[in-house]
Amino acid sequence: MTRAVVITSLQPPLDGKAQHGTYKRIRLFVNALQKICETIELADVDFSPDVDLRIAEANHAATERDYWGVPVTPHFVRRRARRKTFRHEYIDGIVSGAEQPPYYRWAGPDQAEAIGRLLDTEPDLVVVNNLHAMLAVLRSKRRPRAMFFDMDDVQHRVRFRWCRQPPIRPSKLLHLAQIPALLASEFKAASRSKFTFVCSELDRRHLSALGFPRVRVIPNAVASRTGLPHLTNSPTLLFVGSAGHPPNAEAATHMVTRIFPLIEAANPEVRLLVAGPGTDSLPCRAAASRRIEFLGFVDDLASIYARSRVFVCPMLNGGGTRIKLIDAAANGIPIVSTTMGAEGLDFRDGEAIILADNDQAFAASCLRLIQSDPIALSLRGNASYEMKRQYDAKIIEDRLVEIFASQI
Repeated sequence: MTRAVVITSLQPPLDGKAQHGTYKRIRLFVNALQKICETIELADVDFSPDVDLRIAEANHAATERDYWGVPVTPHFVRRRARRKTFRHEYIDGIVSGAEQPPYYRWAGPDQAEAIGRLLDTEPDLVVVNNLHAMLAVLRSKRRPRAMFFDMDDVQHRVRFRWCRQPPIRPSKLLHLAQIPALLASEFKAASRSKFTFVCSELDRRHLSALGFPRVRVIPNAVASRTGLPHLTNSPTLLFVGSAGHPPNAEAATHMVTRIFPLIEAANPEVRLLVAGPGTDSLPCRAAASRRIEFLGFVDDLASIYARSRVFVCPMLNGGGTRIKLIDAAANGIPIVSTTMGAEGLDFRDGEAIILADNDQAFAASCLRLIQSDPIALSLRGNASYEMKRQYDAKIIEDRLVEIFASQI
C-alpha cells in the first residue's frame, strides 16, 4: 500500500471555506498524490496550543476530507506560544532559521518531535509545503527516503525585499543579518529533498545560480473554465487577497488610499470591491470612499467576478506568483497589476495583462479598460488562453503524478 504524508504550516480549514492561494496550491499536490497513493495523511503544524489534539482530529476529520475532496487522515500539531523579546526578535535568528520570528512557532523542539514521530512510520512519499513546515522536519533530524520540498515563495528573497521596502527602519536593518541563516536553511532543505519545487522559471534560475540542487518549476494553477462569461459594463474594480498576508494588506491599503481616489476623480461612478479574509477590518476602511465595499471573506468568488470589470493587483512586496491573477484570467476579468504583482507569470504586458508601477499609470490603465470594450475583451481573451496553456490545474497535476511515480 503506497502512503503519502503532506506536511504544512497552514491552519487547518476547520470551517471548510479556506480560499488562500496556498490552500489551492496544496490541493494540486493532494490531487496528484491521490492518483498514485492508497492513503494520504495531512499534518497541519499550526494548531492552537491550548486545544486537545485528539478531540480536534476526531471532530474535524470529516471537514478535512470534504474540503480536499479526497480521503485524507489529518494530524494536528500545536504551534509554539508567541514570544516577544529583543533577543528572540533579532539575535537568535542570526544563527538559526528555525528561531527567526516568522518561523519559530512552527519549528520548535515539540513541533519537530511530533513531525519526527510521523516520519518514523516511514511513508513512501513526503511532501513538505513551505519553509515553516520544513524547518520542523530539519529539526527532527529525520531523513525521509522520498521527500519533496515545495518552497512556494523564496523566503530569503522575500525578506531581503521587505528590508529594502520603505520606510527603512533600524529594525529592518537588523533583520538583514538573519538572511544568511535563512538562506542556509533553504539550501539544507533543498539538499535533503528529491526535488525542490518553485512557482516560476524566474525563481528556478535564481536558486540555480546560488547552487541549489534539483529545482523544478511547478506553477500555481487553477481549473480552467469552458468559455468566458459575459464581461460586465459596470465600472467596478476588484481586489482579492487575505489581509492576514502583509503584502496583501499593504496592496489593498495602497489601492484604497492612493490609486482609487485618482480613478474616482476621473469617473465618479467607479466602484471598488475589496474581498478576502480580514479585508473588512482593514484600518484604511475608516477614511475610505463610500464607493468602496470591504467584503471580507466571500464564499462565492464567482459572484464578485461577475460584478467586476477590472481585476487590480497593486502589489509592492512579496514572492512566488500570485494565484489570484491566474484565477482572474480563468474567470475572464482583465487585469491591471504592478510588475511585482505579476512577477513570475508568463502574461505579456499589453497583450494578456497591463503592468503599471506608479499610481497615475495604474489609475489610467484601469480607466482605459473601463472605457474600452475592444481592449478589455482582447486582454482577457489572451490571458485566458495563456492560463489554459500554462496554468491549468489538470496539466500541473499530471506533471506532479509523473514526478512522484518515478520515486515510488
